Amino acid sequence: MAGKNEMVVSTKSGELKIVVMDITPTKAKNLLRMNTNNRNLREGRVDQYACDMKTGHWYANGMPIVISNEGELKDGQHRLQACIKAGVTLKNCIILYLPEEQANCYDVGANRSARDLAMYMGLDDSPFWNCPAMYGAVNMAMRGERLVSWASVSKPSVIQVMQEHRDACAFVYRWIYGSGQAQKKLLRKSPYAAAVFNAYATGYDIDKLTNFVAVMIHGICADVSEEPIIQYRDIVLTHKAFSKMAQRQLYLQGQEALHTYAEGLRKVNLKNADTEYYQFFSRD
Repeated sequence: MAGKNEMVVSTKSGELKIVVMDITPTKAKNLLRMNTNNRNLREGRVDQYACDMKTGHWYANGMPIVISNEGELKDGQHRLQACIKAGVTLKNCIILYLPEEQANCYDVGANRSARDLAMYMGLDDSPFWNCPAMYGAVNMAMRGERLVSWASVSKPSVIQVMQEHRDACAFVYRWIYGSGQAQKKLLRKSPYAAAVFNAYATGYDIDKLTNFVAVMIHGICADVSEEPIIQYRDIVLTHKAFSKMAQRQLYLQGQEALHTYAEGLRKVNLKNADTEYYQFFSRD
């Protein structure tokens, strides 16, 4: 007879058992010993999952760890590896004794877009859900100065942050991605958008932030205090490098320009920008 946290299910191909259990790093290691014929491990995905687990942004979505009736791990190796790397305990559903012919049907579906996941999570159909660039900017904002070394975060985590900071998303979308005046998309760079998103999310003066993005769009300097904005604008317009290091530099330069403008300073050293003044998301 099945226990409180398990049940036996009859299928066309035979019986299987569904168990809900706490998976410790040690238990994860034991389960991974059954990983004898799985796809290649993607380290980036492991880092992404482990980061979510360590920062409390990992949520069980009902997808089980799957063990076939041949004793092979069929689904879950990335989550188990992340569990070990993060050093945390997961509560997850495990399917045991899944008939082999059914086990071979895993991972054949299409990836969900951010909009798909937002709709699946019951969120409204705001324009920024359908803007991949907006999703990328928030993802970058969450990583911030650690863009080079810190793993990308999962889609559900990014979507949750977008939902929690809807006003910041609406601001960025309106002034950067939804603006037809943004120099034929040359100003629609994710590092710039990420810097603005983080400034808004951490309480930057809205009037000054609105003027900042307006000067970025039009390139008109009405006061000497706006000169740092013009300098940053010139950098963004000519920025063509897409390496993580180059994106990190452009992001920090945006932070420096925003800080200099907020403080009413005229001189700004964008070349050596290395300080992240506005970061709402803890990555420790």
